[in-house]
Amino acid sequence: MLQPSYPEILQGLPTDADSIYLLPRERVELDNDELYVYENETDTIRKVLASKDVQCQLATEDDSASIAVERSVEIGIPALAVSYALYRENKDVIKTAIRSIGDYYIAKAEREVDITIKQETADSEWETFQYKGHPDDLDTVLSEIDEELDHDD
Repeated sequence: MLQPSYPEILQGLPTDADSIYLLPRERVELDNDELYVYENETDTIRKVLASKDVQCQLATEDDSASIAVERSVEIGIPALAVSYALYRENKDVIKTAIRSIGDYYIAKAEREVDITIKQETADSEWETFQYKGHPDDLDTVLSEIDEELDHDD
């Protein structure tokens, strides 16, 4: 049975996280075992971010559930979760992450990317920001996040 996994995962993330979390696409039950399914580009995103010294990890790494990665011909970028503390204390890390992802896909494929960013707000709620389009314009999502969170001050 397909179940969205974001709400309980987001609530379980540390509020002072100094890492960007990669979120699974879905959670399924298979033979009475829980399985988190990640997008096919999850390992690529981890490597791209690591190459720029951006800390990231799977949001379910500390969970006892199994992990699987979806294989597809489409570019499946995992959703990113960013704590409010990380945004406020080191916004440059997020900019570096988004720009690195954009640069990678500009060089890799001249086609659309689709990315979701879950950004924690000052009141511990999670806002969703989405971008679908050419990787050249991926950092427009940064402006949207800034605009939304500047209202929190």
